[in-house]
Amino acid sequence: MGPFTRKNKIPSYDLANVLYGEFVCNMDADKKTINRLNLKENQKLVFQTRMISCRLAIVLMALVAIEEKNSRFLKVHECFEKIISDKTIEIENSFREITAKGLGKEISINFRIDIQQSLVALKVLLHSDKNKYFSWAAKWFQDLNIEVVNPVDLTMLCMVFMDGYILVHKTLENSDPV
Repeated sequence: MGPFTRKNKIPSYDLANVLYGEFVCNMDADKKTINRLNLKENQKLVFQTRMISCRLAIVLMALVAIEEKNSRFLKVHECFEKIISDKTIEIENSFREITAKGLGKEISINFRIDIQQSLVALKVLLHSDKNKYFSWAAKWFQDLNIEVVNPVDLTMLCMVFMDGYILVHKTLENSDPV
């Protein structure tokens, strides 16, 4: 390995923390999508919750894929799951506070189930051909009771998830957990 192909050495917990903080919790794109789709208050909450679950699922999928090639990523995976476990109650409580303040009714949020559903859904997306993207995205929105028929919005949703997976996977490939 030459001097320009060195991987970044990083403690496993720090790498897991960066994946969580910079990728999973980054909601900038969500806000733009919410504005573009003109979502109602209750739809915003459900949309943001599902996006977080999907980003968590993307990281988990990328970690599983890379740890098959490099067992040092098992520790990163363990650290990431610990962070998820610690943050899940905090995230659920913060959404309940938002719900109580702004929506007037409680929305049941179970991240563990939502993450499992997101893993299944994203696996289908990442392994399907391009002809099925519209139907996949339409179903994704439909599951949230959000009606989206614009092909651009449907395509953008698929691209957000596929680009996210590629970004996380490449980040992991360029890292050397210690």
